[in-house]
Amino acid sequence: MNNQNNLQKIKTFNLIDFEPSKMLNVPSSAIHIQNDISLTQKKLWFELVYHALPTMSSQRKYSIPLNKLRELLGWNETTSNDKELKEALYALSKTAIQWNLFGKDKKNRWQCFSLLSGCEIPENSGICIFELSSFLEDRFLAMGQEAYVKIDLIISKKFQSKYALSIYCLALDYLIIERGYSEKKFSIEELRKYLGVKEDEYKLTANFNDRIINPSEEEINTNSDINIEIKPYKEGRKIAG
Repeated sequence: MNNQNNLQKIKTFNLIDFEPSKMLNVPSSAIHIQNDISLTQKKLWFELVYHALPTMSSQRKYSIPLNKLRELLGWNETTSNDKELKEALYALSKTAIQWNLFGKDKKNRWQCFSLLSGCEIPENSGICIFELSSFLEDRFLAMGQEAYVKIDLIISKKFQSKYALSIYCLALDYLIIERGYSEKKFSIEELRKYLGVKEDEYKLTANFNDRIINPSEEEINTNSDINIEIKPYKEGRKIAG
């Protein structure tokens, strides 16, 4: 059945503590971005922000050793991944994303900008110099005034699917820590846009579930600190989506 008005209900429950942890605080509206970037690019962005955050208010450019980036991304330190790394950095600098996609953040306007303002790898330097968008930095620096989500980068590094990692981040944002449980409804259209699924991909709801939703649910429950249940949403005995 091809029905873009179908709804999905996401439940999160059973919060578990994982050790060790490497926590990155991300503005809630930064979770609600159109995820049309690769898994490597998303993990790389998390790591760059984590590295920049301690000195974000005092400088605009940051540097990080290349071998540290390889290590953070889970690449073999003795293997050169410079080509893949450069491609990921290039993609982050040229890909414009929509911020606050679902309009959850009522205090700030809709925004669109690249996740990375620019970067360079000087020859034989062994370091990467990068700069984040000023829009991005402003939102991170305002986290004391707006809601944010804690993401453990030790856990996020375990994900093998960009869809699973994106849904995991979304579930964390809606999880009510005090209760250890929450639920949220999303239309298929909303999820497709959020996950960056192209219009000609997985048009049938069954294919969307089989190729994206079900594998993501399994990966989240296997690799993360929460359990998640994703199922069709019903109203009474009638399937609303």
